[in-house]
Order: sequence, then C-alpha cells, then structure tokens
Amino acid sequence: MSTANPPEKPYQGFPLFAHQNGQWAKKICGRLRYFGRVADGWEAALELYQQQRDDLHAGREPRVIDSGLTLPELWTEFLLDFKKRVNRGKVGQGSWDDHQRTGKMVVAALGRNTLVSSLRKSDWKSVRDRWEERYAPSTIAGHVARVKAVFAWAYEDEELIDVPMKFGRVFRRPEEVVFRQHREKSGAKLFSAAEIRKLLGVATPQMRCCILLGINMALNNKDCGFLEFRHLDLQNGWVVYPRNKTHCRRKAKLWPETVDAINAYLKKRPKPKSRDLTHRVLLTQQGGPLAFEEKRDSPIAKQLCNLRKKAGIPSASSFGALRHTFRSVAEDDPQKDLTAIHCVMGHADASIDAAYIEYIGDAGLIRTADRVRQWFLADDPKAEVIRQDA
Repeated sequence: MSTANPPEKPYQGFPLFAHQNGQWAKKICGRLRYFGRVADGWEAALELYQQQRDDLHAGREPRVIDSGLTLPELWTEFLLDFKKRVNRGKVGQGSWDDHQRTGKMVVAALGRNTLVSSLRKSDWKSVRDRWEERYAPSTIAGHVARVKAVFAWAYEDEELIDVPMKFGRVFRRPEEVVFRQHREKSGAKLFSAAEIRKLLGVATPQMRCCILLGINMALNNKDCGFLEFRHLDLQNGWVVYPRNKTHCRRKAKLWPETVDAINAYLKKRPKPKSRDLTHRVLLTQQGGPLAFEEKRDSPIAKQLCNLRKKAGIPSASSFGALRHTFRSVAEDDPQKDLTAIHCVMGHADASIDAAYIEYIGDAGLIRTADRVRQWFLADDPKAEVIRQDA
C-alpha cells in the first residue's frame, strides 16, 4: 500500500522516514532498508531498527533475535564474577579494565543482539582481521587471550554455554615472527644513559625519583605511583615491593643517587590531598595521586612526555622504556644473575624450582644494581645532574 502524503516524523531526530511504499525506511550502506508498515505505528519500526542497526551499519545481514544468551549478557556476567576476584585482591583493577575494553570492542564488531549460539569461525575471523589493521601484535595478543578466557570461563566454570566456542585457526595470537618484525619496524624501546641524564636535568623532584626508580630497579609508572613508605629502607638502601601485576616478590638495591633524590624530595613533599594518600611516597605537586586503581590515566606518563620535549629528546619512548633499558643493560653482563634480575623486575617463574626458593641472597641483587649503575655513569662518573638539589 503506497502513501501519497507520507506522515511527518514523530519527533526530531527520528532515524527513519516514511517511504512512498507505505513502510518506514532508512538508507544504510547505500541500500534502502525497511522496518515495517507506517500503518502499524512508528514505535515497532524504531524497535526493529534498534535491534538491527549494529549489523546493518557494519554491512552484515541482521541476526535473528530470540531469547538465547547474547554476547553482551555473557560478557557482563563474566565481568561481575571477575570483579569479585578484584575485590578479594586476587587480580588487579587494571586486568578488569582490560577485559571490559576487549568486550566493548567485540560487541561493537559483532553486534549487541548477537546470540552466543550463533557465533561462527567466520565471525571471529572478521574480528581478528579488524584488529590486524589497527593494533600492534602485543595488543592483539592481549585481546585474543581475554576473549578465549571469557569463553573458557563460560563453558568450563559456569556452564553458561553447552559446547566450547570454536574460534578457528585464524583467531589466535600473532606468531613470534610478527612480533620481531614489529619490533624491528618500531625501533628499540630504550633510553641511552645520556638521555636519562638529560631528563633528570629538567625533571621536577618527584619525576627525578620516578626516573631513577625506573632505571635503578625497573619500576613502571604505576609502580612508582603506588610505592609506599613501608616498601622503603632508605637507611640501608633497599626496596622490598611485591609487584602489583603479578604479586611476585620484588627486591632491589637502591643506588646512592636514588636514595639522595628520594630524601631531597621528601623534604619538600607536598601535603597529601586525602588521608588515603598519606602512605604513598610520591605525589603530584598538588598532593594528588600519581597512579589510580580505577582508571588508566597516568600523570607520570604525561609528565615524561613533556620532559622529553623540554630536554630535546626526539625519541618517543614511554616511561616503560626505562624498564626495557634496565633489563637490556642487566642482560649485557657475562656474569649476570638471572634469578636476581627476575627478583628485581618481579617476573613470575613458572618452573618447579620457584616453589622451593624461599629467599634470594643480596649479593646478586647488589651486583645487578651495580652493573646498571656502572653503565649509567660510564661517561659521567660524577653524575652531577643527578645529585643536584631539587
């Protein structure tokens, strides 16, 4: 039934229009799509459009909607269960954030109304192909691992699905050759000793501490932000600080330069903005946190970017490059102590030996610290820029 005088849209911004053939319609991806008769009312047409729009705008044929478990429902159930583990201290908030981020990407790619039972290998191939065009291999590897973990949980732990999900051969982490090619193309994530000293020369007091902790004992930006007084023994020059990400033991010998920088900072440390920050060693100049539990925002990363520009360092290396630099320099030692290096970095050891190691002697930790410090001071033995008063 055609409509000679099509009705007006029911409200401003209504996404459909009344076609002359008597149906509500919308042109999507160059093709007219219809959502029911005008005579049946606009509400039903709008509901149908909202059910199908994700698929249609993505160039897919709409999926049949029934009462089965949808992809967003499955992911929400997983996040609720995962949050309990976060609250019990079993995993970090950052891991929950990563799973939520991956879920949003998968739902955006496959559609909010997608039934878990309708997912096929071709769906996962399309998701993997999309990631291939946009993300680095390490990012893809993380997303793939999290997707598979969610569906393993749904099948093995909660029995939300009756059969294991079939992802196909394509939906997997990139091969090691792809990682090597990406690293070669991107360049090394390293700072030279001279570059680090330049950063120290223009750094604020708390950033001087962060940079030295990064190269001295491979702390990342969140590690620096969450460092507490109970972790420090400045009198004897030690840090005992379990790693937040892996909960592995971590112990390191502090350089004299690092101890001097922390002591100089503490003399002028700003008053914490809140009581829960009093135990943190390093704060912003306004007394705020340098790291957050509930969000990825990193004041340290932003400040380092500004310091690079100020120091005239063209490298785009992030704060995490200090950790890469520490590990690379420590490795370049014929008499290196790998157990000590792993202890400093907080690396997990999955071997059976790790279950029997109850302590790590200080000698290896001191040697590791001395080796990296020797590299750092090789062409600047006085290290004047490090020792300058904040």
